[in-house]
Amino acid sequence: MIGFLARARRRAREHPRGQATIEMALILPVLLLIVLGTLEFGFMMDHKLTIQYASREAARNGASLANGGGQPGCGSGQSPNAANVDKEIIAAAQRILESSDSRIDLPHITDIRIFKSDLDGGDTDGREQFGADPVNVWHYRPGNIANPQVDGVPLDFFEFTHGWDVCGRVNYGSFPDSIGVSIRYVYFSRTPLSALMNLLQVGMYDFTAFELNPTNQ
Repeated sequence: MIGFLARARRRAREHPRGQATIEMALILPVLLLIVLGTLEFGFMMDHKLTIQYASREAARNGASLANGGGQPGCGSGQSPNAANVDKEIIAAAQRILESSDSRIDLPHITDIRIFKSDLDGGDTDGREQFGADPVNVWHYRPGNIANPQVDGVPLDFFEFTHGWDVCGRVNYGSFPDSIGVSIRYVYFSRTPLSALMNLLQVGMYDFTAFELNPTNQ
């Protein structure tokens, strides 16, 4: 009788431990998923904010440079520095994307586009989305000596298509042009969550548009 009571007391003591083990086994995967999901979302937001910052700085540079200075137009002696404008725009974006605070993987930049923006800040007639005029599309190609240079340093991007001449950008009168800069980027998972979700990747897109700074023309 004494032995029976001892065994009963032992089973009673062991039961809570077994129950706690089972509960932990059930809850741990859920907790792990929540933690990884929170981390993944944080990384995604960090990348998205960097893309936004880069497009904003690039568009601001494009608005301030306008046609490159001098007499507007594409005739002889007009817009003498037009050849440098788009290079400076891309350089402004690249400085942000390559900064020490950035976690952007430049090879995952699909393209950077410089386009004539409509009144709503978007691309003109939807044409920027499909890569038609008036758009200048730049692709990532590091280390190529043929890439344009800014301050003697080659950019990591080259102009893939050219549809909007800098000298033709209007920054005077009642209806000046607006310039937009968009960046497309593919984000890949930074946590083991990718193994659970079959290599998580998310396409990111951001654009900024500014009216070209006016002149006295």
